[in-house]
Order: sequence, then C-alpha cells, then structure tokens
Amino acid sequence: VGPEMISPVKTENVVLKNGTTVIDGGTLKEAGFLRCRVVASYEGKEYSGLATAAFSPDAIQSTTNEPEDFWTFWQKAKAEASKIPLDARVRLLPDRCTEKVNVYEVNIQNYKPGTRLFGIVCVPKAPGKYPALLHVPGAGVRGYYGDVNTAEKGVITLQIGIHGVPVTLDASVYNNLSAGALDGYPNYNLDDKDRYYYKRVYLGCVRAVDFIFNLPEFDGNNIVVMGGSQ
Repeated sequence: VGPEMISPVKTENVVLKNGTTVIDGGTLKEAGFLRCRVVASYEGKEYSGLATAAFSPDAIQSTTNEPEDFWTFWQKAKAEASKIPLDARVRLLPDRCTEKVNVYEVNIQNYKPGTRLFGIVCVPKAPGKYPALLHVPGAGVRGYYGDVNTAEKGVITLQIGIHGVPVTLDASVYNNLSAGALDGYPNYNLDDKDRYYYKRVYLGCVRAVDFIFNLPEFDGNNIVVMGGSQ
C-alpha cells in the first residue's frame, strides 16, 4: 500500500482465514492517489489485483510548467486542421451488423492532406437523432471491432485507432507493426512539437469529433469522450 507509482509504505504477508481478509490502507494527508496491490498464491499459481482511491483529485497540482505558447500552438493547429476537408469514407461491415445497428469502417482525412484516421462507427438503424460516444484508445497497436452493445441502446459509437492504418486487418499486421515500425512510437520526434507523433494523434481526436457532428443521425448536442492509458 502506498502513493500511486511510488514505493509502497506498507507491505505484509497474510494467510487468509475463510478466504478473506481486511487490509487497512490508511489515508493520505495531501491530494493524490493511494494504491493497494495484492498478489495471491493459490495451488502453485499467482494472481494479482489492485485498487486505487483518490484523495481530493481536483486539488492535484501539475509538476511541470505550461509552455508560454501552449494554447496558441493548439489553437493554430486546430484552425489549420479545420480547413482540411474530412473526405469521410465509410464501408459497411455486414458481418458485424445486428438487427438494431449498422456497423461501418470509416476513415477520414486527418490534420493534413494524405493522412488518414481509421475507426469503427456503429449507428442505430431506427430513424431518429442520437447522442454519441467517442472511444479514444489506450497505448498499443491493434484492430477494433466497434462498440455495438452501446449502439444497440440508442447511442452512436465511434472507436478510433491512432496510427493511420485500417483497424480491420489481421492481428498479425498489428503485431508486426508493434514490433517493427511502430515500436516506441510515443517517442517519435519528441524534440519537435510540429512533428511529434502525438500532434497527429490529438488532432485526429478532434477530427473524429468533427466527423460525429457531420453524421445526420447525431442529435447535434450530446457527446461523450472516454478512454484510458495514453
């Protein structure tokens, strides 16, 4: 048990009685995250799990200084990207469609001509206007199936990849990219803010929102963005 990403302040070994135990995790005296990680051994195998509690997360202060040109840099980048036609191309994926939802692979033009952003959009079949959910991905290189279950509940869903390659390829393609051309991609051009890998990624997320707002089925107002990791 200890502050997140820091060496634990409390460790102990426990033999469970009746399969359960209670761990006193203590508390934090300042804003931050307190994490408890448990490793259990059973019949020769190890199992692990963790839980994290937030203490005044809205009071956590940044440990770095914001560059003076931070907002002007991104405002300019978004303004320039907005001038590029979306050039949206959609392809129906019949094997993924359901009685209630149409599923499409979509690719749109990203922040400059010739760069593409790929994803899976799921749209309810019933006529009407719907809220939307944009899934932004965690780190890694992989394909995507689309959030069909949420779409069946009456929500347009868009799940995007960030690497400029189709998201419906064989898994071996992503494995090869991960081990080869995209190995270590978070550090690509890290010393150049205009060529840094994530500039294209972040602007691609903005372009994905633009795509949703151009869908005739979108209600034009209610949109949620969710994701984790990177």
